[in-house]
Amino acid sequence: MVIWAQGGRTASYPLADILSDKIFLVYQVNGKDLPRRHGFPLRVVAEDYYGSDWVKYVTKVSVEGT
Repeated sequence: MVIWAQGGRTASYPLADILSDKIFLVYQVNGKDLPRRHGFPLRVVAEDYYGSDWVKYVTKVSVEGT
C-alpha cells in the first residue's frame, strides 16, 4: 500500500501488515475530529513503525499488487 500526503510525501507499507490490522487510517481521536496539527483529515497509525513513518494529511491511498 502506498499513501500520499500533502506536500508530496509518500509512505509504503507491506500488505501483510495491513491485513494483520497493524496499519490503519484515523480521522478521530477521543471521539472528536482529528486536530489539524495532528493530520486532519486523515493520518496513518502504524504499529511497530517509528512515529515519523505515520503520514499526516493523507490525500490518496493506493493498494497495488497481485
